[in-house]
Amino acid sequence: YFREANERIEYAAAMAAHAGRRPFICECSMDGCVDHIEVEAAAYDEVRGHPARFVTRVGHEIPEIEDVVERNVAYQVVEKTTHFAEIAASGNPRS
Repeated sequence: YFREANERIEYAAAMAAHAGRRPFICECSMDGCVDHIEVEAAAYDEVRGHPARFVTRVGHEIPEIEDVVERNVAYQVVEKTTHFAEIAASGNPRS
């Protein structure tokens, strides 16, 4: 997972007062994925308000462990299900 890296990206961008879309690393659970996606800062912050939600590239969901809760052209938001949601919440750097 790249949550901590994305937190650092978000912090650096906020410090630079850069508005609009920002580059983030896909937060999917696919081994080896380091794809980049562009997400509005406010949208990313909203997703991070839910500890079991992650921003991923479209199509990078794993239906056995997560549901797609939002999708647009640039990215999608997935939410971990069952005990995977508890694992995600326990590893949330914003907790």
